[in-house]
Amino acid sequence: MRTSLRLQSLGVWNKQGRTTKHTRILTEAFNRIPLLRMGCDQMGTKLIYEKTYRILMNDNSEGRADIDIYVDGAKTDSGSGAGIYSEQLNTQISVPLGTHTSVLQTKLMGIMLGAGIVAEREINTHTY
Repeated sequence: MRTSLRLQSLGVWNKQGRTTKHTRILTEAFNRIPLLRMGCDQMGTKLIYEKTYRILMNDNSEGRADIDIYVDGAKTDSGSGAGIYSEQLNTQISVPLGTHTSVLQTKLMGIMLGAGIVAEREINTHTY
């Protein structure tokens, strides 16, 4: 069952459109458990070798004080959460996110928390 859901999320399940005993497994599962129709954040591997960005290093020659904000999210068997830490802003926040959150969602929540602190305190320091 897991494999069929994963293959369907990647768009490679039953590409020929044939109906067999093996391909009916998802149809029957969807009828019994509609929640299975929800999308998932699983992605196939895609290798990209072209660099389409520039890296600019801040030499801090303008005398600005740097502000370091560390953000992260994680998931374990007992639950998931996100957090931020900044010594300069005297901030340390951790937020529990329950057991049904994906790793990607925890990381994004950490970034959102960090961005929220910057916006809330109206910090206008530019970082490269």
